Amino acid sequence: MVIKRSLKISLDFGNTGKKEELDLLWEAYQQAMKDFLDRLFSNQDLSEDFLKSYESPLSYRYKQCAKRQAMKIFKCWCRGEKKKNKPELRNPSITVDYRFVEVLESGNSFDFWIKISTLDKGNPILIPARSYNYLNKYFESWDLVKGGRLIKQKDKWFLLLTFQKEAPENRSYGKIIGVDIGYRKLITDSDDNRFGTEIKPLIDNADRKKQFSKGYYKAKEEIKNYINSELKKVVSPEVKIVVLEDLKDLKKGKRGKWSRSINRKFSFWIYSHVLTRISQLCEVAGVQWHKVDPAYTSQKCPECRHTEKGNRRGEWFKCLQCGFEADADHVGALNILSRFTGENIVPQVE
Repeated sequence: MVIKRSLKISLDFGNTGKKEELDLLWEAYQQAMKDFLDRLFSNQDLSEDFLKSYESPLSYRYKQCAKRQAMKIFKCWCRGEKKKNKPELRNPSITVDYRFVEVLESGNSFDFWIKISTLDKGNPILIPARSYNYLNKYFESWDLVKGGRLIKQKDKWFLLLTFQKEAPENRSYGKIIGVDIGYRKLITDSDDNRFGTEIKPLIDNADRKKQFSKGYYKAKEEIKNYINSELKKVVSPEVKIVVLEDLKDLKKGKRGKWSRSINRKFSFWIYSHVLTRISQLCEVAGVQWHKVDPAYTSQKCPECRHTEKGNRRGEWFKCLQCGFEADADHVGALNILSRFTGENIVPQVE
């Protein structure tokens, strides 16, 4: 099995003329994508004869790239449940192979050059780029996949590079841990280890920032960096399986019940990022990870199995039937682990 990761490189060091060439390429490519999607939606094919006759400043090879990308989008749209509206470009990008993008070594103050073919056939542009510590690690120990994906965000150009390497074999040793993902404590595991205990102050700080301001984006980046740092501690060398709660429907049925303030704070919590990052760390370390239904994991007593909403009050759990009490997130992690193993797991309370 091969592991793949995509990392972003800024193309902001390119001069105005080169950025304008990228803009022209972008406009032509996006127009072709829209035309191709409209054609597929109308049950018309994208034959080679059509591509050759399609009027566009794009080269024939670029048209082929746009065709492949449009067909992938259309297939995903066909698998979806809602088909009333036409398929659209929600996150437009230019996916290209080695013929259009190449990373070259640099002999000057920049780390490398990005060679990109544009509308001016036979005259690719060269844009200087700088690396960063996280990217350097991938250049050192992963294989770079030729080609890339050009994206434009807030009028700035970036190149997404893909790296790959063989996945390690799954660990045959170690323990299985249940993991509860929380708002005040980012992670509490079934051994009552706690990670990310400073996440709430960081979220509160971000919540005070003016939305979409520089301080707002800086605070969001600080949260993400903190989460990444803490999650590395969860997937330790002693662990062979991580079990998480599947919170994909966390907001389901909450419309109108949560205040705007709560909704805004949960937007900083970025559960999906936590789940993605843990899965990536597990994949690289050879650790298996599984998701289980989170229903009632915070309300069930791990000792007598009595389940009641009143068992949990804030950060503390106290069973209304047997009197057992412990940290609520720890109880949640134990129940998550129990749901996976099928065994009752009771914490040792001193």
